[in-house]
Amino acid sequence: MAALTVPSAVVHSGAMRATFFGVMVAVVLILVASATILSQLGSPPETVTPSGVAETERPTAAPEGLAGSGAAGSPGSEPTSSAEPTTGADGSADNGSPDVGLRVGQKAPALIVARLGGGTIDLAELRGGPVWVNFTASWCPTCRDELSLMERFQAALEDELTIVVVDVREDEATVTALVEDVGVTLLPFGLDEDGSVQQEWGAYALPVHYWVDGEGIVRGFVFGGAGPEQFLEGVRSVLPDAEIEL
Repeated sequence: MAALTVPSAVVHSGAMRATFFGVMVAVVLILVASATILSQLGSPPETVTPSGVAETERPTAAPEGLAGSGAAGSPGSEPTSSAEPTTGADGSADNGSPDVGLRVGQKAPALIVARLGGGTIDLAELRGGPVWVNFTASWCPTCRDELSLMERFQAALEDELTIVVVDVREDEATVTALVEDVGVTLLPFGLDEDGSVQQEWGAYALPVHYWVDGEGIVRGFVFGGAGPEQFLEGVRSVLPDAEIEL
């Protein structure tokens, strides 16, 4: 049987066609892939929200009441002070009756103590005239020094004002010795042996002074030691025209 002989020119021509076809296929695939990539890059990524869960909207403005300032406790916030009690011309609250307290414009708390030498001192019984209430003790050097000055005020004012001295947490013998040692005779002393009145009036850092008008309203106070000028200012809070030569 005779062998089939294929001319070499034909073989080379077929191989070239196969190679060309493969290159064209590769080019087409590359172009398709490139087009797909470019289309994905040109569109924003899709946000996937879990089924049944609504997307929460971001607030576009500060909550009402906080505009222009930081919220409480955050940087930039400013502290806000509480307003003073609103009182009328006579020191009473807007509802027509004064609140009981120790601030200026409030009704002074009750004060009932045993009086040194017998009897009782009751602030309510002194209503109608201004009262200067002092809390003191024998162990307090400043308190002792002030008693003589207060005696001079009482002598100058006479019946225009009553000064009441309340000795805190000391017995009658101790207070009697204090009065004799200082040499005051015009000032009535009350005994707060259990400290209940001291607590009611917040008189912890002795000496403490309050000025109460004829209606029982607190008009002035001084915590700690004071001199003639401070005492005169306190007196004038309840007796505006007081003129005292000391």
